Amino acid sequence: MRLCGDQNPISNIFNESHCGHRFCSVCIRRHIVTKLKDENTIAVGCPEPNCDTSITPQQCESILPGEVIYRWDDALLYSVILPVLVFECPYEDCKAKLVDDDMGGMDLNFAGKD
Repeated sequence: MRLCGDQNPISNIFNESHCGHRFCSVCIRRHIVTKLKDENTIAVGCPEPNCDTSITPQQCESILPGEVIYRWDDALLYSVILPVLVFECPYEDCKAKLVDDDMGGMDLNFAGKD
């Protein structure tokens, strides 16, 4: 479809983006891995020019290895939690970053166990 321009069977088409753009599975996989690995980013967007739709790990489960999905999902989680835990030292002459290891009183129970 898009990116490589090759004609692909429907089984080789990635059609999971919320924007509706369709891509060859090999090309979209390469796009995502490049963003995650080479560009060191966790925000992956649709490669269609002028489209600002994000692509999520869950949308890519059929085209990416489980380990890539796990690491990408984990990185997204940390990107949300870490800013809550890191703060600047309150003293004017100190610019050190501190970590609230008490997690601000948050109870993070991802396993569903009490």
